[in-house]
Amino acid sequence: MTLGRTSTGAIKIKTDGGLRAVECGCCGGGGCIGVEGQHSIAISESNFNLWLKGGQLFVAASISGQCSGSYSEMIAVPPKTCVVQWTQAGALCFSEFDPEGQYQGADCNFSFFKSNSGFFANISGGIACQFEYRPIENGPVFSCAPIYSQVGREPSEFDSWSVNYVNFLGAQIPFQSDASWSFNFTPNP
Repeated sequence: MTLGRTSTGAIKIKTDGGLRAVECGCCGGGGCIGVEGQHSIAISESNFNLWLKGGQLFVAASISGQCSGSYSEMIAVPPKTCVVQWTQAGALCFSEFDPEGQYQGADCNFSFFKSNSGFFANISGGIACQFEYRPIENGPVFSCAPIYSQVGREPSEFDSWSVNYVNFLGAQIPFQSDASWSFNFTPNP
């Protein structure tokens, strides 16, 4: 639900524990202006304009193996929104050495902008789960070992992970192949 704008022009919306939309796309009359970076992905002008219409964004992420997690949500994107941030937390993993608990969950940032070179999307985030190490079967959790999988960037020459892609607004978004990501955007009429 849109609640208005901040003093800087960002859109304020009601949150449900992790959802918010920021950075008004029409602030200062310049639209969503940016400079492409290392992980920017070119999109068409028509897909950029579809995003600016606002609509419904469905995000889903899952990871499995020694630990697992699955997160999804439908997000209402107001018109002329340049940036959407999504976070969904899972249960904390507690251990003998970490009584405060370790984060489990998923997050993703969606940023759309135009530059002198064209129209771009930056999608970044990841999904994390914790492997509970128990040295004695059915004994206490000795430690929580994190497993984290990224979305939105290609592996570098130093990374040992393989990559898969998900299509989103005509762009191929890379993610680590030990997880699964899905994005779907339905623009307003």
